[in-house]
Amino acid sequence: MVDYEAIDLAPFVNARDDLELPDVEVWRGRAALHGLPFLFAERGGDSMLLRVEPGKALAVPLESGVAPVRTVTFAHRTRDNMPPSFAPVGRENAAYVFAFSDGETLRVPVREGFEIAVGPGEWGARPSLAVPDRSDSLPEREHGCFGDTGERQTEVVEAGEWGAVGYGWRYFLWSWVNPRLEHDLVRIEVEGREAVVEIGGVCLGFADEHPLEPEPARVVVADTPADYQGDGSDLALEVDRGTAGYTTALVRQPEAGDPFSVWGDAGDAEVAGVYARVSSVDSGTVRLLADGEQVAQAPWSGLRTNGLTGVGGLRVTELGRNWVRTTIVDDATGEPVPCRVQFSSLDGVPYQPHGHHQHVNSDLPSWHVNVGADVRPRRRWAPVWRRRCPTGPIVATPRAAPSSSRSPTASPRR
Repeated sequence: MVDYEAIDLAPFVNARDDLELPDVEVWRGRAALHGLPFLFAERGGDSMLLRVEPGKALAVPLESGVAPVRTVTFAHRTRDNMPPSFAPVGRENAAYVFAFSDGETLRVPVREGFEIAVGPGEWGARPSLAVPDRSDSLPEREHGCFGDTGERQTEVVEAGEWGAVGYGWRYFLWSWVNPRLEHDLVRIEVEGREAVVEIGGVCLGFADEHPLEPEPARVVVADTPADYQGDGSDLALEVDRGTAGYTTALVRQPEAGDPFSVWGDAGDAEVAGVYARVSSVDSGTVRLLADGEQVAQAPWSGLRTNGLTGVGGLRVTELGRNWVRTTIVDDATGEPVPCRVQFSSLDGVPYQPHGHHQHVNSDLPSWHVNVGADVRPRRRWAPVWRRRCPTGPIVATPRAAPSSSRSPTASPRR
């Protein structure tokens, strides 16, 4: 069954998309915004849209389908003489009226700063219940100007690509959730109120989810492709209906009891896979890329269901967390012994103490990215030694303690 479907607005469009936004593309024809399908009408080579003036109204009929419409996502914006940051928040720019097969209607106000906002969009000016039409991306990880350090530290490019000349977006996406699933949705009416509203595309959702609200991020591990010889830097994880962070290489883990494993990964260890933190809606698809080419994929719902078993070399390894407070004591005296204790998954994904960075210096050999006392030698959280336990939390036995540090206060539930 199709989970999302674009509405063809071509019979109803009445205006050209004349929004001037240098170096930001005009949406034409079929496009995927945040992984959702949209169909932007064209006429005579121009991109067209629905424009509704204050006091005017326009209706878009819908064909009855087999599955109930659970969500309706609009690619829309407000046109105003005011700059984006100065339009009055809460102003009722329009109302969307949803008509059902039993004759009932639901009227939903479309408010400035909530469901919609003035276009063109720019950094910092976005409605609280909607998202820009362009997805976030990652900054260049290993190269860049010193002056870009602060922006690169955020590890996100809002609604665009790193290094792109243009900046901004044309529409905001907002999703309405249908509370009357027992009746067919037969028509959408747009009533102009206090501002001009423009709609470029509409997407119907049949999946039982909110398409713009991915669940919290989880650690996803991807095994390396067959006969892989690289260092992991060319491998990336991406998701179509959510976000994915930088990948970090995982090496073959040493046997339990290996005394040298306490000092972190061996420099010449074989790369076994990569991991990243991924957030997605249930219908999303996670992909493993090698040099930009897809080598594996799995549905997010399947990854969540199969957990450590995974799908096609991809698996979710973070199934939950517990609070753990660790105290190492001397066998003879029972007194606390100062030491460092490391927690990691069976794959070698390290877990930091509560309140600390996931990655020190973003795993880069650079002194200026983070400022603080955290230590992670060779991708490990400042360990003295460790022992993995396949059925429960890592268990520690006291030994010599070369240094003192706060003990971790959180670990994954294993």
